[in-house]
Amino acid sequence: MRQNQRCLIAILLLGLWPSLVEACDKFKPVRAEDQVLLEALRNEKAQASQRLFALVELACNSEPTIRKAALDAAIKSSDRSLRSKALAELIMQREGIRAKLEPIVWFRGYARDEVERAGWSINFRFHERSRERNCINLTPGREPCFQYSMLVIDGTQVRINEDGGRTIAEFTLDKNNLLKGFVTFKNNPSAPATVELFQQ
Repeated sequence: MRQNQRCLIAILLLGLWPSLVEACDKFKPVRAEDQVLLEALRNEKAQASQRLFALVELACNSEPTIRKAALDAAIKSSDRSLRSKALAELIMQREGIRAKLEPIVWFRGYARDEVERAGWSINFRFHERSRERNCINLTPGREPCFQYSMLVIDGTQVRINEDGGRTIAEFTLDKNNLLKGFVTFKNNPSAPATVELFQQ
């Protein structure tokens, strides 16, 4: 079988589009044990404990394609526990998130100018993090879960407190696997906001 055919079959087995995988000459075949775990994770009739075990095993897999396939399957599941775990891993493995705001009337000043220049979006950069407490610092050089500048993941909800409370945000994972909520930026009125989890 030619290499491009083998690559296509592997992509289809993972349930990923080619844009999400590396070039075929860098693509590694799916290990049998990983495929078994992926199938268990995607099986809505399997025991919840089995599916959660599969997600835990695959979420930190050395192959990026396997990680993406596992997190994608889990976050699309009807099981709230799986969706919560997948959300936490998706965020923990990032360098930051970008909140896209709906333009509203804000006070004139540097804060509004900053957001307008960024296309009505705000970037939150990640620093120290704690998986045990599901929190990430938004200011470098602090202990994890620094209360005046951190992101907290609570089930399918995400809360942000930055700049000593001058910027706050709250999001909830919706049925389309987007984080939907609001951002209050530097004491301006709250603006509806969205975070895309798979396209940043």
